Amino acid sequence: MASSRKEKMIHTLASVLATFLIATSARAGYTLTDDLGGSNFFNHVSFYTDRDPTAGTVQFMSPELAVQMSPPLIGYAKSSSNNQSVYLAADSSLVSSQGRHSVRVASNKAWDHGLVILDAAHMPSSTCGVWPAFWLLGSNGVPGSWPTQGGEIDIIEGVNRQTSNILSAHTGPGCVLDNNTSLFTGTMTTSNCDVNAKGQSQNVGCSITAPEASLGNSSSYGTGFNAQGGGVYAARFEADGIQVHFFPRNAIPADIVNNTPDPSSWPKPLAAFGGPGCNFRRTFWNMSIILDTTFCGDWSGKVWNVGGSQSCAAITGAATCAEYVVNNPKAFTQAYWLINGLKVFQDTTTNSTGTQKRSAPLTTGRWLNATERIVSQPGKPLPPVTYASEATTLKPFYEMENSTVAKWPMWATMAGIVGVAAAMA
Repeated sequence: MASSRKEKMIHTLASVLATFLIATSARAGYTLTDDLGGSNFFNHVSFYTDRDPTAGTVQFMSPELAVQMSPPLIGYAKSSSNNQSVYLAADSSLVSSQGRHSVRVASNKAWDHGLVILDAAHMPSSTCGVWPAFWLLGSNGVPGSWPTQGGEIDIIEGVNRQTSNILSAHTGPGCVLDNNTSLFTGTMTTSNCDVNAKGQSQNVGCSITAPEASLGNSSSYGTGFNAQGGGVYAARFEADGIQVHFFPRNAIPADIVNNTPDPSSWPKPLAAFGGPGCNFRRTFWNMSIILDTTFCGDWSGKVWNVGGSQSCAAITGAATCAEYVVNNPKAFTQAYWLINGLKVFQDTTTNSTGTQKRSAPLTTGRWLNATERIVSQPGKPLPPVTYASEATTLKPFYEMENSTVAKWPMWATMAGIVGVAAAMA
């Protein structure tokens, strides 16, 4: 009895300490170290062109093939919240038996810790077959290294007609969450981050579901996210744990706008992964940033028939996810990202910037650098971006009058959050 009481006391003290660390360490000062957005975006990323590791019904395109699609799958656009947003889309025009054409990009740089802030005006909608994600990957895509070499953090992820974001972490053995669930607004569904944990489905890891928008909360995902003009996600990963905040378009903190983020002044995060059951510094490291849109595969495809009359099988009439995705291109006019900004901040109270260069993917030929493969002078930055004052219809930037820039698929839209694919539908 005494031993049991002692164990409970130790457990309680550990949880209190973890709560204290999360609350106090968030006060660290953050400085902008890497701005990956705007006209420099394609200088900072590489394109993944191998088979989808999640068995998706998709063909990930190289940058030169992506710009040759009609309409192109990559480029720049205007939105009401930004005049130079990055456009990353899946194809919505072709029937393709080999899978829907799409893009998956990853940062050329990796970080051991930091604060990653994404401002998105649009993300792929809540559509049957779609599986979009914004995530951090520690293994740099090296075969056989997932998830024990650096872990994985899913900041935005969902499938099919999902309306709330699901935030997850994936590791090998030895990372179990034991934090105070009152520290975040989401709902914890699984607490063991090990992808092979007993009592959990394979590869689920630890996961937290964001609050439902129907309960008076802002929409954190998909169609609802787009309807409110998108918003900002801020993911902090440090030695004490991982916290992810979401701010809708009308509630973005001034410190984020001013590039002086102070997480200690923000409301509760959507998710907080913490506690003494995981060594976060040793588990999550060398994290590259990835944005992609895949289809079907190990998640979207496997739940195709789940939900009875509200399942995607019942709604679409297609027996399988792959059948629907291959044969219905117009269903995916909203399957695109519109990125206003992507920045990485580092804690100025530490001595290390925590940054490393990517290596393996760029030497295997599976990752292709956009700037080097498209611009006629390899390694040179993309030309300055200017915009036509108005465009009644969307067209490649180089077809517009008075254009002086190279033939890169830059886009202009009229004022308002008018998605490229939506306007073309």
